[in-house]
Amino acid sequence: MKRFTLLLILIVSNVKLLAQNGFEYHQFSIGTGIGTTTAFGNTGTKVSKYAYNANVNYNVSPFLEASLEVQTGTLAGGLPTDFYARSFENGYMAIIFHVDIQAGEIFDYSHSDVLNGLKNFYVGTGIGVLNNNITYIQTAVPPGTSNLTVYPYLPTSTNILVPLRTGYEFKIYNGYDQPQYRIDLGFSFYTALGKGLDGYTSLSSVKFYNYFNIGFKIGLGSTTTYRKPVPYYGL
Repeated sequence: MKRFTLLLILIVSNVKLLAQNGFEYHQFSIGTGIGTTTAFGNTGTKVSKYAYNANVNYNVSPFLEASLEVQTGTLAGGLPTDFYARSFENGYMAIIFHVDIQAGEIFDYSHSDVLNGLKNFYVGTGIGVLNNNITYIQTAVPPGTSNLTVYPYLPTSTNILVPLRTGYEFKIYNGYDQPQYRIDLGFSFYTALGKGLDGYTSLSSVKFYNYFNIGFKIGLGSTTTYRKPVPYYGL
């Protein structure tokens, strides 16, 4: 009985030690963010607009994350003074599933100041759906630029969306050395498979946009352990 009690005390002490040494992290988090979009469609002048996002995340590890993101805002492009005079605004919404892996999942940062600084860089990809709602579009064709008199367009449409993502995540640790809060500086480049992003249907059937954003996430619920300390304690 004494041996069993001693073993139980050692196990509990070891679990507490792991928590204090930064091995634990929250498996789930929620977040939100704001940023700017730039569309690349069948218009000349590039125009930046605002967009917002909210996300629910499953942290496979402190450096590997699967996320479901909802993004909404405006995509726009073109000016009336452009040669073809095409211009548009799209009040869009996108639902995106993506997986991001950070450098800390791949290499050992425990003995290097440089690698510790690099461990939070990430890349990712996934798939999503883009819902286009063209709130403004210029359809009159300038004389001498086309054999059309009016540009054909789609007022609403849905496209498959493929993201390529990169960025840096700043982890903020709580009193147990758990990375409970995260600030994300991210850049995403999206390929939209279809003609609906700018509304114009007479030209390319693949269009693009990018999204620079800053986001904030908070870890929720129970924690689990990682194979190595998440914070860096120095050499």
